[in-house]
Amino acid sequence: MDETFLERKEDSERLKNLSTASFYKAEAKGQDRQEIEFFGKFILCSNNEDNFVLVDPGETRYWIRKVPVLAKDNQNLLSELKKEIPFLIHYLQNRKLSTHRQSRMWFTAAQIATPALKKVIRQNRNKLETEIAGLLLTICDEKELSEIRFCVGDVQDWLNRKGFRNHDSAAIRRVLQNVWNLKPSDNSNAYTQYRLAGDGSIYEASGKGRFYTMDEKTVLKLNDS
Repeated sequence: MDETFLERKEDSERLKNLSTASFYKAEAKGQDRQEIEFFGKFILCSNNEDNFVLVDPGETRYWIRKVPVLAKDNQNLLSELKKEIPFLIHYLQNRKLSTHRQSRMWFTAAQIATPALKKVIRQNRNKLETEIAGLLLTICDEKELSEIRFCVGDVQDWLNRKGFRNHDSAAIRRVLQNVWNLKPSDNSNAYTQYRLAGDGSIYEASGKGRFYTMDEKTVLKLNDS
């Protein structure tokens, strides 16, 4: 796919489904749909490095690489590439694999975590998620925490203090539970609450509620993705 720009979520989901599908329902004009065997790989080419497709954190179905720009124009590039095809086929048929299958897409997320992939994921994250991750990192760094506990109300107060007042508790809860897969404590318990003062400093208070728990490593990972 040349000059790819798939900004709709449904386009990305369809590609993801097809990349692991064994069967596909084909429908010719004027005929009933038929389920046929399917095997396909997709190569997406684009000059849009940041947002040519939607990719979620931890996704293993996209291996994104930034191809270096040619040092100089080569008018015979296409014909030279065609001459290389027999040698490429010979190499693919006789090579020894250097990796073992570790997922349904062969590689693990860590094995294909290129800088180009991280750039696309970072661009696709919504503003609310980015702000919450940044606030958690600030508090963990300031207080030198190995683990932080917080409730939805705490996050909403942090955002308000920073001037982000357009996010309700439902939107914050969706990020915490649906995007980050966090679960609140089973019961309402006491915990150390972190508050933002008017001068930007962070102070501790006593809180009680069904809090979420996140360790420092996870906070760092959210800000690095």
